[in-house]
Amino acid sequence: MKTTRTFEKICAALADGPRFVDNRGGARSGKTVAECQIQMLLADADKQPTITSIVSESLPHLKRGIIRDFRDCMEAEGWWDEEAWSVSECIYTFPNGSIIEFFGADNPAKFRGPGRDRLVINEANRVAWEAARQLILRTSGLVMYDYNPSAPFWGTEILPQRDRYKLVHSTYLDNQYLPDEVRRELEANRNAGNWWRVYGLGLIGQVEGQIFDFRIVDDMPDPAGFTESWGVDFGFTHDPTTAVRCLIHTGRREIYADEQLWQTGMKNPDIAAALRSLGARNVWADCAEPKSIEEIQKFGFTDVRGSDKRTTVREQIQQLRAWTIYVTRRSVHLIDEGRKYLFKQLPDGTFTNEPIDFFNHGIDALRYASLSPLSRYQEGQYAVSRIQRH
Repeated sequence: MKTTRTFEKICAALADGPRFVDNRGGARSGKTVAECQIQMLLADADKQPTITSIVSESLPHLKRGIIRDFRDCMEAEGWWDEEAWSVSECIYTFPNGSIIEFFGADNPAKFRGPGRDRLVINEANRVAWEAARQLILRTSGLVMYDYNPSAPFWGTEILPQRDRYKLVHSTYLDNQYLPDEVRRELEANRNAGNWWRVYGLGLIGQVEGQIFDFRIVDDMPDPAGFTESWGVDFGFTHDPTTAVRCLIHTGRREIYADEQLWQTGMKNPDIAAALRSLGARNVWADCAEPKSIEEIQKFGFTDVRGSDKRTTVREQIQQLRAWTIYVTRRSVHLIDEGRKYLFKQLPDGTFTNEPIDFFNHGIDALRYASLSPLSRYQEGQYAVSRIQRH
């Protein structure tokens, strides 16, 4: 099994037989993958059938995060059996009868429901204490939880006071398989104050310098009366290509955003095909990549053009901050970026009005979709009716 130093640290903590393992660390330290590997090993080794619950803030968040990691870990060892996976229940059953189940902490019937032997709370600082408390009360054995320590919460304030508690601290340096370019991107933010403290060093920070305060909604509104626009940000190997659908109401200064695409390794023909299948229209893509935009048009998706480039990113961010931005609950990557996207911090603790160029792939797509059509409408180049019809 290909394991990181983070995995080794967790295993060392487990040797003492703890009740609680606080898996705290910075970005890209391999916390989640290590947890998946440990839970699959424990479940497979059980002498009697056991139940392990892996919980996060919502089911969409699980499906786009730790469930994928769990499946990747199982497949890497040749353990995955499609017949053993219940798609509808999100339950995997091992040959010995042990199960690992996944569910969202936003479902009271689940966290107040039947008990379990082991519990993992993924990105625990997004889970309310009452939900966590109910889950812990119904767990007879090990409780493990992971998070980036952006601010104090129950995992740093309450559980460390309990008996048989172990802290595992990790950073990107504990993930020896992290690609060099990702490591360099992280280290480029060494002077980013609180951001570096949390995501670089894995130390408890404060919620300071956050650029956006997204409001979470269950779904997009009826598009009548809104301007519909899509934004695309290009990525490839390590950065995802993202597409965000936006509904814009200029009178109320409201933007509704829905994550539609978030995938690495996409070439331009793939992007063109994806946009067609998603029914995208009035698409604004990163103007810094005109060749990609031209290629996508040549591959049959013509309703795409370069984003507005007459103002700086800083100026566009300031414009967006004057709007109320609603994001659908299923847009888990975009929500995550909104929590991590911060202004740069000076050594004296004050913040600039320049954003840190990290955790912004979906946010950039949202920015292209929201501001590009409006700026042209204001110039009289496009009528609202044309934008809405596009």
